[in-house]
Parts: sequence; C-alpha cells; structure tokens
Amino acid sequence: MIEFFKEAAKALEGEPIVAASSDAVLIVGDLHGDLDTLNKVLSKWEGPMAFLGDYVDRGDKGLEVLAKVLELKAENPREVFVLRGNHESPMMNMEYGFVGELRQKVPEWRATYRAIVEVYVKMPIGMILNKEHFLVHGGIPIDTLHVQRISESIRADMLETPEDPIALQMLWNDPTETVADYMPSPRGPGIFLFGRSITDKFLDLNGISYVIRGHEYTVSGFKLNHGNRVITLFSSSAGPYRSCRPKVAVATDDRLDIIDVDSWSPVMRLQKRENR
Repeated sequence: MIEFFKEAAKALEGEPIVAASSDAVLIVGDLHGDLDTLNKVLSKWEGPMAFLGDYVDRGDKGLEVLAKVLELKAENPREVFVLRGNHESPMMNMEYGFVGELRQKVPEWRATYRAIVEVYVKMPIGMILNKEHFLVHGGIPIDTLHVQRISESIRADMLETPEDPIALQMLWNDPTETVADYMPSPRGPGIFLFGRSITDKFLDLNGISYVIRGHEYTVSGFKLNHGNRVITLFSSSAGPYRSCRPKVAVATDDRLDIIDVDSWSPVMRLQKRENR
C-alpha cells in the first residue's frame, strides 16, 4: 500500500491549477469516506470525472475512497482530476478521524500516512474546465482574482498544511449572501466569506460562467449562491451526513446538470452564460 500511494503521487499533476476540455465531465463533491455513494456514481458513469476534495475524515471508509479515487486517476490520468480539499491535511486528519482509521486498518500506518501526505501535496487546488467552469474545494481568494496570477503565486510543492494565503482561502473560503464583498469567516483566521461582487469580478475577469465547489454540508446535496453563479456540491451521506441526499453534476460545453445520485436524474439545469 505504501508503494501504491508513492505511485499515486507521481500520477498527479503537481500544478496548483489544471485545465481540461471534454464533452461531458462528472463533478463529485465531498465524499468523506462514503464508499457506497462513490460506488453508486461509478456504476452510472464511465467518462471523465473531477473530484472536489475531502475524500477522508468523518466517514469510516476514507482509506477505501481515497485509494479508489487515486486508482481511477492512475488508470485514466487524462480523464480523472483529483483536487485537494481542506481535509487533505495532517492537521485535519488527526482531529477528524482519518489517522485513527489508518491505525486500525494498516499495520504500517505511519509510513503509509507519510506517503499519503505526499499525495496531498501533489493534488491541484483548482481547475478550469472547458474554459467555462472554475472548480475548487472552498472558494475564491478575496484579493487575487485573475486565474493566471493565482497559478503563478502558489507553489506547486505546497506545504502539508498550506500557509500560502491564496491556497488557504481556496481550500477554506465560503460564499455568503450577507455582504457584497467579504468578511472574516467563523472557520478561523485567514479564511473569509466572499460575497457576490467578488464572484462577479472573478468570473467576468476570467471569462468563466460558474464556480463549482464543495466544502459545505447541505441536506439537499447542493446549493446555489450569487445569482446561481456559485454551485456547491455535497456527495456524502456517511458519518454525520446521513440525512444528506448526495448530488453530483455533469458539465458540458453549454450547460451544467445537477444530478441526484440515488435516482440518477437531473434536479436542475443551468445553461451557459452568454455575453460575459
């Protein structure tokens, strides 16, 4: 298993923001150790996929979920994209269960976890899909809004627990309707709630239609902010999220369909925004 994770680190992009184009890409939100939901998704979809992070912690199958996602990446490196979430972090794993899970399941858990942390460091934290969608776990950094500048400012070999303020905000920030610009987040220092004006500036500056992100639990499995320009996906019903109805999304060149995992039917369709 140690060698598996070492090889997985080599298969990852190693760049802070990646770009991809495809006719249709399935986007999966937080999984948090929910292997059942991941298997349901894989039974319905065989095409390109993008994962928004938070594979471990809270649920009891974090190791299996992380290994499966990385296996998909290794098998289809140009069609599977594995973003980093705020729980891909030693600080979070010590507190929210993943380290304890490893100790129970893996005899050489210390060495295995060191290899897993190297995987975390290689995961990109943002993605431009079809030049239309910006994928990220948390949200938009409040000061640096041009994607090129974001990519240039973040080191590809990020620290185990990112100290770079832009990387930290992309992993942790949340949208809000309370203020137009931004305000401090209750999640902690250096983290912000960003308002609609930040979203509009970011999307219009970069010629993008939507921000698609995870990070926030919602019972319905998705929520919309800022005039439907920010879409939150939550794809786990494991652990404390048993009440959730997990959602994923399918992004094409001209629309975004939000899909209920259990019924595999669309619950909402968002069209490509014109005249940006």
